[in-house]
Amino acid sequence: MERKRIGNENIEVPDEMKSRGPKELFKVALTRPFRFLGTEAIIVFAALYNGYLYGLSFLFNAAFALVFGPEGHGFTISGVGLAFLGIFVGISFGPITNLWQERYYQRRIRDANGKNVPEARLQMGKVAAIIFPLSLFWFAWTTYQTVHWIVPIIASAFWGWSFYTLILMTYIYTEDAYKVYSASALAGIGLVRNLAGGGFPLFANQLFEDEGYQWAGTILAFLAVVLVPIPFILEKYGERLRLKSPWAREQVEEGESDEDTADADGTVDAV
Repeated sequence: MERKRIGNENIEVPDEMKSRGPKELFKVALTRPFRFLGTEAIIVFAALYNGYLYGLSFLFNAAFALVFGPEGHGFTISGVGLAFLGIFVGISFGPITNLWQERYYQRRIRDANGKNVPEARLQMGKVAAIIFPLSLFWFAWTTYQTVHWIVPIIASAFWGWSFYTLILMTYIYTEDAYKVYSASALAGIGLVRNLAGGGFPLFANQLFEDEGYQWAGTILAFLAVVLVPIPFILEKYGERLRLKSPWAREQVEEGESDEDTADADGTVDAV
């Protein structure tokens, strides 16, 4: 179409700009998320965090009924529901701390003369990665009936904050790293998230009843410990991983090209 509009049939059009038929578009939409999950380390890391966090959020439905219900602290059904207020408060506090994260990100962007710096999205996530398993350990070993019920609920508030912060970190980092391909990248992450969300409740009761509330929570906390290095790895090696990716590398090279052009034209000044 562009050749006809300009009247020059010799124009070379990049492959990604050539029109695609519905069949090809449908094929790409179905297969690319799986390719991201199979080949992109960044997406694997993000999917692991999202899957585990969402899985736990559904698992807690059963865990709270046991810990705070008739077999635990003796709450009624409505009381068990109110016990989730701890998580609600923690999640609600997340946007407040994200204001600091956003200021840090904007400062890094200014220091880089407007260049995209996805790794600047990870600062608060590093804190949340540590709080995440600590909150689970705290919750696990305060589920005794002899411990006041408010103590594990406070622990769940810290979990709620880490849940919000880590989910936001993985989403925004992925969008910044892949840009035009972020829909496919997030679709791959969403697949793992939904599978985990549907799978974790299937073994929740068995885990807490067979292992006991304390050791069941401890197992979950140790699994969270395994995930702690992820934001630290992405901060140190994220740019290297993006340059190795055929999709993320395009965004890095495009940003560098735009910056070089702006410097040559003198149309953009350092902020």
